[in-house]
Amino acid sequence: MSYTNTYHDIHDLETVMAYAVMAHDANDGYNKATYRFGDGSPVAYSNRDIMLHSMQLRPFPKDEKRIYMFENVPDELQTQRARDIITYYTGLMIKALGSKINDFESKILSFVKSGEVPTYDFGMVAALPKSYNRALERDTVEKQQRALSDDSDFVGVVGDTLDMKINVLRKNYINKLGCDVVNAVDGHNNLMVFFTGKGELFESGNTYKIRARVKRHQMSNQHGGKETVLNYVKVVDKSV
Repeated sequence: MSYTNTYHDIHDLETVMAYAVMAHDANDGYNKATYRFGDGSPVAYSNRDIMLHSMQLRPFPKDEKRIYMFENVPDELQTQRARDIITYYTGLMIKALGSKINDFESKILSFVKSGEVPTYDFGMVAALPKSYNRALERDTVEKQQRALSDDSDFVGVVGDTLDMKINVLRKNYINKLGCDVVNAVDGHNNLMVFFTGKGELFESGNTYKIRARVKRHQMSNQHGGKETVLNYVKVVDKSV
């Protein structure tokens, strides 16, 4: 087979996105880099490399022990998810036209406007299925928070240490801060938020008994309701 692709070749966005979804499914998530192990284990390919190999734009090394079959093509469900992702980001970018957007968002906007993507930007498209899933989760949680915000009340007194049960609505890692922000509700559907360097202890949808200090009470800029900010959060029981 002859590989004539160059770094600057242009490809149909929907086709590339479908392969990005397929790669996301193959890796059960997003792998940024390809890992070759010295112990003879199969190579773990990045999502981008799976896309390039599967689209026959890059040959893979001979005699390499692989855990993927690169002759695969996206199925109908994966192709439809690709269309859904493009539709979502098209709508999101249209809403953002009147406001400042970052370089990543600007690049995605250029993709969805043109319907095309160059080979050298496959890495950005490879990350979009994960970003899309997180965006849907965020949108769902924000809708839930807005629904609860009218009746949410402040919990405790600033400075108090409280024992309570919380249900985690969402956990999101903040690169700039190097920690997770956790949005949750207590047993009375009062909204709360806290930052933690032990994000692995909390999972969305789970209920925990915690001990925490009330740091402050605030009106949320996100959902407009009363929100209690906690700190020094310790999990007392994670099996409740």
